[in-house]
Amino acid sequence: LTHNWKGERDLWGSYFGDYINDFSSRETLSPNNVIYGHSYNREDPTLPGFTQLFAYKEISFLRQNPCFYLYLSNGEELVFQVVGVFYTDTGFDYINPRPDREEKLDYYAQVEARNLYLLDGITFGPEDTLMTLSTCAYAYDTEKAGDQRFVVLGKLLEPGALPLTLEIRKNPDSLGPES
Repeated sequence: LTHNWKGERDLWGSYFGDYINDFSSRETLSPNNVIYGHSYNREDPTLPGFTQLFAYKEISFLRQNPCFYLYLSNGEELVFQVVGVFYTDTGFDYINPRPDREEKLDYYAQVEARNLYLLDGITFGPEDTLMTLSTCAYAYDTEKAGDQRFVVLGKLLEPGALPLTLEIRKNPDSLGPES
């Protein structure tokens, strides 16, 4: 949280994976893999760190950047197509879909309900491998509780697969973190 990848003190810290995830190869990924990073409280995507994730609040940015990439230490390039962009609070367990099928389905329904966008042309569910990029959020944190998050969720594509062409629209009924 307080040091960069070189071990030096750094206001922006370092990106880091959740302790339950194994990023050593495509085969060792969990159903939902999480990378955390710091963000600045103005949510200005021109600033360093995961503050840049807030660019996904703009539909034009999502249209131009429908995927993000993870490069593993073994040389693999993993491509994730964005399937969710949302604000939440820590009351919704967006990190760990439960192994129980009914609760897993609720997880996907919750993500869909919270999504800032309606993405026609792509689905995701329990059979998919996901990557969650998570950072602190401030737009809805009126109580300054520090329990708000901004999440960009991606679905792992098969090697060599091209991103799907999507129709992307704003979700007028998106549930915010207070929901």
